[in-house]
Amino acid sequence: MYNTIKWDRVGPLKFYNMLIGKFNHSIDIKNRISIPSKWRNELKDKIIITTGLDLALYLYSESEWDKVANALNSNNFLSADNRKIARYIYSNAYELSIDSHGRVLLPENLVKYANLTGEVILAGSYNRGEIWNVKTYEKNMDEISLQVNKIASKVLLGMNS
Repeated sequence: MYNTIKWDRVGPLKFYNMLIGKFNHSIDIKNRISIPSKWRNELKDKIIITTGLDLALYLYSESEWDKVANALNSNNFLSADNRKIARYIYSNAYELSIDSHGRVLLPENLVKYANLTGEVILAGSYNRGEIWNVKTYEKNMDEISLQVNKIASKVLLGMNS
C-alpha cells in the first residue's frame, strides 16, 4: 500500500504582512503622511501607530498589533518593568484609518515624540513599519553601519543556538 500526499499549492512561498524598503515622504501641516503604496495591501484600511524605540514611531497592521498585544499581555504584570513598557506602548497607541489618498493623520503627541517635520522616512522592518525624522534615522543608520559586522555576528550566532 502506498501513502499518497496531496499538494495544495505549487509555487513560491509568499511572505504576508511584510513591510520592507525605505521611503522618503513629507509630513504636511496637518500632520498627515502618505503610507507607501507597496505597504497598503498588507496594512488594509486600519493601522496601529505607537511610540517605538530610538525616537521612531512603530506602525502595525491590525493582525501584527494583535501579536504585539498578546506578547505584552503574556508578561508578568507583577514586574514593574513589564508594567512600564506596556503602559508606554499602549498609552501612546492609536488606531488610524488610511484615507482614500493613502494618508494617515498622525496624533500631535507622536509627531512631537519623533520630531517629525518636513521630510520623513518610512522604513520597513518586516512585521512593522517605522516612521523617522530624517536626521535621527541617518544618525541611527550611521551608528549601525559602524558596528554591523559585530551586531550581525551576535544576532545571527544567537539564532543558531
